[in-house]
This record gives sequence, structure tokens and C-alpha cells, in this order.
Amino acid sequence: MGSGIAYYTSQAAIQKTDSVLTVTAFPAQELEPLVLSQIHLLFGSPEKCAASLENSPEKDVTAERAQDLAKRWPKLETKKQHEFFRKVVQRVVVGQTTVWIDVDGLQLAETLLGHPPACTTVIGEHEPSPIQLSAELQRLRRGGKIRLVGPNCSEGTPLLSLVKAIARARDWYERIVSGEVSIVCAALSPQITEIVLSGKDRPDLTLKELLKNAPLDWPEQLRGLQLT
Repeated sequence: MGSGIAYYTSQAAIQKTDSVLTVTAFPAQELEPLVLSQIHLLFGSPEKCAASLENSPEKDVTAERAQDLAKRWPKLETKKQHEFFRKVVQRVVVGQTTVWIDVDGLQLAETLLGHPPACTTVIGEHEPSPIQLSAELQRLRRGGKIRLVGPNCSEGTPLLSLVKAIARARDWYERIVSGEVSIVCAALSPQITEIVLSGKDRPDLTLKELLKNAPLDWPEQLRGLQLT
């Protein structure tokens, strides 16, 4: 996760088993909001956050820190959320309708505590398994791009083309209402439009006269403006 845009690949692309899937990589900015939301939900299960600290005197403290962070998470700076994400998430795998997230339990505890947990007893002879999270998702093609929509997702990145179109329409609406621009000009005949744009109209023709003498009937426009 260095500089530039990071991408995640799909499970199907890794295994090369899904002939239906046409997109094999997803920009980080599309997937990370979903992952961050799942991490937030994880904090709501403090016992799960502290599960890797078997018999550690800091197990309860870790659970308390998780509960506290669950409350503060929505107001936490986006930069801080991403820093936390990069420290604790081991892997993100995207399936057809599900995303799986592996969280390093020991690294999670260390990040919550602010230091390596003391006297940690590893369960069994091996390192504890990662905390596994999963969430349903939908792939939607929008504006020529693949958008990922998670469960109960009401927020997302606006589509730039729609934003521009709405902003442009609003700007024209306000200019028309204020009288700065008149829609009458849009009803001018192609012939008059060509005459005006080429500079071949009468030298004394004014905008006021143009707007006043622009009925919907094009021949009448020519007669009224004396351009025939």
C-alpha cells in the first residue's frame, strides 16, 4: 500500500476458476470504505478483538479500548482510519458476492494498546489464526466503471458526470431566472442563428430587439427582425 492507487484482486482471478467474472482488480478507493465499515463493526465485539490475548493481563484492557474506539470511529479522521486499517489487515479477498477480510489479532491488540501486549500466551503451538470478517457486496457498472456496494450502504463516491450535469443545469436555471440569459434564444431559427454568428445581421440589431421579435414561427422571426 505505497504511494499511488492500490488495487485488490478477486479470489476468482487468483484461482482462475470464474469464467463469468470480467473484472479482476478493484481500485482501493472503491473497496476500502467497505473494509473500514467491517472493522468498525469488529470493534463492537470487544471479546473478538481480544481473543488472541489468551491469559494476558491486558486482555480486558484491549477489549475496553476496542469498545471505546467503536464509539470514536465515525468521527476519527479518515487518515487515521486508513492508518489503522493498514496496520491490522492482512488480506482482502473479493468473491462474486462476498468480500473476506483477514485481521491480524495480535497486531490489532498491539495497535489498540499502543504497545506490544505483555505476557501473551499463544494458543497451541502455532500463531493464532487471523480474525476473519466477511460482508456481502454487489458489483454495479456505472459510468463505465465497476462500483462496489456493501450492505446498508447509503453513501458513496458521486459520479462526476452526474454532478457536472446537475451543476451545469442549476447554473443555467439560475441565469435564466435572473434574466441574464433568455430561453428565447434557443427558439431562434437556424437561419437567424447563422446570420448572427457570422456577423451578417443588421448593424443596429440589439439583443433587446432580438428577444422581442422571436416568435416560434421562423418566417415571422425573419420578417420581424428585418433580416430577409
